[in-house]
Amino acid sequence: AVVINYIQKFFYAQFSSSPYLVSALSPLAFLFAALLVRKFAPKAKGSGIPQVLEALEQSANHDTSNSAWNSPLISLRTAAIKILSSSAGILGGASIGREGQTVQIASSIFTAVGRKIRKHVPSIELPSYITAGAAAGVAAAFNTQLAGITFVLEEIVDGALASLRQPMMMAV
Repeated sequence: AVVINYIQKFFYAQFSSSPYLVSALSPLAFLFAALLVRKFAPKAKGSGIPQVLEALEQSANHDTSNSAWNSPLISLRTAAIKILSSSAGILGGASIGREGQTVQIASSIFTAVGRKIRKHVPSIELPSYITAGAAAGVAAAFNTQLAGITFVLEEIVDGALASLRQPMMMAV
């Protein structure tokens, strides 16, 4: 979120001093962003939230194998390419929000941490790490912790906690 804010400010400053040059270079930034994703992490394409929801669904389908834990949807490689490609797009003036990106990036980081912890505590569950990462991503994007909790309750939490959704939303 901090990187995206910085790059947006940089873009606005450059655009106000040289609008024609920045406009001419924008397609190159978009091309670079697309090539990064296509070549190095195809699962980094898109806004980020649908990818996290898909990873969560895969993990909830009782896939306790390493395939769910090692999903390219929530890998550190995907997170790194998401950061680089989003930065390049914003540098070119793309109207990319930071919310989806931070959700996917944070979920990827939390999953990586969960993978390390799982070596010592094999009973931990992947969905809880993906969900916590999504909440942290939204909280970082909007700079408010309650937004992260609210997002998780509205969009992600299902199953066992679904009956508690309304009281939790009212409490938030």
